[in-house]
Amino acid sequence: MKILIIDDEESMNVWIGLGLRKKGYDVVTFTDPVEALEEVKKGEIGVFVSDIKMPKMDGIEFLKNCRKIDSSIKGILMTAYGSVDGVIEGFREGAVDFLIKPFSLEELYNRIKKLESTDIIKTAMREEDKIIYKSEAIKDILATVDNIAQIESTVIIYGETGTGKELIAKRIHKKSKRRTGKFVSINCAALPENLLESELFGYKKGAFTGAYKDKIGLLEVANGGTFFLDEIGEMPLSLQAKLLRVIQEREIVPIGGHNPMKIDVRLIAATNKDLKKLIEKGEFREDLYYRLNVIPIHVPPLRERPEDIPELMKYFVKKYASKFNILEPVMDEDIMEKFTQYSWPGNVRELENIVERMVVMGVEGTLSMFGKSVGKKAIKGIKEQEIELIKETLKKTKGNKKATAKILGIDYSTLYRKIKRYGIESKK
Repeated sequence: MKILIIDDEESMNVWIGLGLRKKGYDVVTFTDPVEALEEVKKGEIGVFVSDIKMPKMDGIEFLKNCRKIDSSIKGILMTAYGSVDGVIEGFREGAVDFLIKPFSLEELYNRIKKLESTDIIKTAMREEDKIIYKSEAIKDILATVDNIAQIESTVIIYGETGTGKELIAKRIHKKSKRRTGKFVSINCAALPENLLESELFGYKKGAFTGAYKDKIGLLEVANGGTFFLDEIGEMPLSLQAKLLRVIQEREIVPIGGHNPMKIDVRLIAATNKDLKKLIEKGEFREDLYYRLNVIPIHVPPLRERPEDIPELMKYFVKKYASKFNILEPVMDEDIMEKFTQYSWPGNVRELENIVERMVVMGVEGTLSMFGKSVGKKAIKGIKEQEIELIKETLKKTKGNKKATAKILGIDYSTLYRKIKRYGIESKK
């Protein structure tokens, strides 16, 4: 993960930089906020740590500018003044944490680790957005994505729920000229019509009861970037007409407003429905369909690409074992075979949920959906491998549980629970 440090005192930058590099982080430091913003534009910074009081540009203004460049970047603010107003304003503008000087390097490190553990750091999100595959089908899709990313044409992604349509949309954004802009998404099925309209287009003060101030719509927020409309087939006809205008005129009109506002946004839509059938039923506009269907991408369901399942399983096992700081369960051939044969109606999302439960629960109680043939043999095999590994490590450490936990890469409390659960004898 790359961390940016900015303080007008070079000694502070050197102190923090050295400390975080020792912890394994990639760190860049600046005393000039303008130069620091140029570094942010490269799109590699996950977190920045900034002083609030600086001569050229204060930390709040720096935070605002950073979030204009990349809304996913996380800011930790430092202050020697303990100014409550500054801290409140910082949180209001999107800061995730603050530190009052003097503080220890360990305290800063713990704050960063806390962000990592909640999966909100940009780098962690980049890893979450990784597309895991082995199949030729996904390979071909990614080749198409890489070819069309630089083209500004509208894209529509077809695929069942849970196939990873949003990951494809994010890949297009990251490979495009708009990658330094924002990627904003909304699920058209998640909101009722009136709320969906106000979220998309915003509204003017007094437009309706409860509109006490102007609200910026998400299409305007995405200006200069990419806007992802998930489940476009669920969008009401009245809003489809307004969306068509966005595509044709490149402008929006907030609810209660009169003056059109020009926007520069690339639209990517996705659906799990057959839009042509919706057109026949009068539920989807034909003109909007042709505007969206310029570059169609079809993502096959997981059952049609079984060779991806083992790769995804390995990835999710490692991901959740690391997240919960527990020992990785070993997936034997019986489990792999059953997972590959299963139809996965919920696709990759369902697979991820099942693997997460297996990691957290130690496999037991998660395999009933795959039939009895997996049952005792597979579970017993995993248990025996885990028990044997713990026993061998305890033997090497002469029964020292703390040393054993460190070698296995798990918490002492996790090791203690496993020793009690499996009835493993140890000397200490």
